[in-house]
Amino acid sequence: MSVRAFWSFMEKPEYLEGVYQMNALEEVLPDADIVVCTLPETTETYHLLDERKLRLMKPEAVLINIGRGSLIPTQDLIRGLEENIIAGAAIDVAEQEPLPEDSGLWKAANLIITPHVAGNYHTRDILDKAVKIAGENLRAFLEGKALRNEVDFTTGYRKQGSD
Repeated sequence: MSVRAFWSFMEKPEYLEGVYQMNALEEVLPDADIVVCTLPETTETYHLLDERKLRLMKPEAVLINIGRGSLIPTQDLIRGLEENIIAGAAIDVAEQEPLPEDSGLWKAANLIITPHVAGNYHTRDILDKAVKIAGENLRAFLEGKALRNEVDFTTGYRKQGSD
C-alpha cells in the first residue's frame, strides 16, 4: 500500500510516496486505498468530497473523516455506501451535529460513526503537550512574540512558521 498526503507547508516525510497540492486530488483519488480527511471547514473544502469525487475512488476504498462534517454531503456519503461506490467509511463528524436520530447515516452499510471525539485527549501525554503549548503561547503572547500552531483564519490552516 502506498502512502500519499496533501501538504502545502512542509517537505515530504520519508515514509510518504508523494506529497500533492489540492489541485491534484482528482488525479490521486483513483489510486487511494484509504482516504483520511482532517481538513478544516473553508469555502474550498465545503462539499469537497461530493458524489462525483467518491465515484473517482476505488470500490474497495475506505473513507475516514475526522475533520469537518461539511466536507462530505450527507446524502452523497449515504449513496456512496448504499451503492457500493466505496467499500466503507468511518466518520467522527457529520454535516449536522448532533446527528439526528432519523439520519440515514445511522442505517448506512459499512459505516462506523464515532461521537466527534477524535480531538479529545486519550492519553495523558497528549494533554500534557497541549497544556505545555498553551502555556508557551500565553507567555509568547504577553511578550509580543510569535505563537505556536497559530491558525490563519483566512485559510483555516496553521500559519506557516508557527510551529
